[in-house]
Amino acid sequence: MSEIARESKGPLSDLLVIAIEQAVAAPLCSVRLADAGARVIKIERPDGETARHYDATVEGISAYFVWLNRGKESAALDLKSKEDLTLLHRNRRARSRRSPELVIGIGRSKYGATAGSFAMCHPCDMEFLSTDRNKR
Repeated sequence: MSEIARESKGPLSDLLVIAIEQAVAAPLCSVRLADAGARVIKIERPDGETARHYDATVEGISAYFVWLNRGKESAALDLKSKEDLTLLHRNRRARSRRSPELVIGIGRSKYGATAGSFAMCHPCDMEFLSTDRNKR
């Protein structure tokens, strides 16, 4: 998606969003944040989100996927892998403490990517939004 991503400008341009998401609800939320200027990094499985492969309408990628993920960057991580989960946390710790952060996610708790684990790694200006119905 990086070739589709644009330079962030807008009211949320100082916001970093780490989106562990798929399907509709969370991607729709994070695309709106990207539209408002936030830097959104979508975390996908190594083989890509299922929606990528619905069709090949837009340069070999699903039109549905492109519509819900425009303006985002993408990183492929296997959150079942301890190494990839560590990489996610390490990259979060290395970023500037000056920009607020929002973590959007579904099903994170089974991979150890919970609100508590993120806050322990990097306790600055972070909000955590869950679209998991069981975690409300």
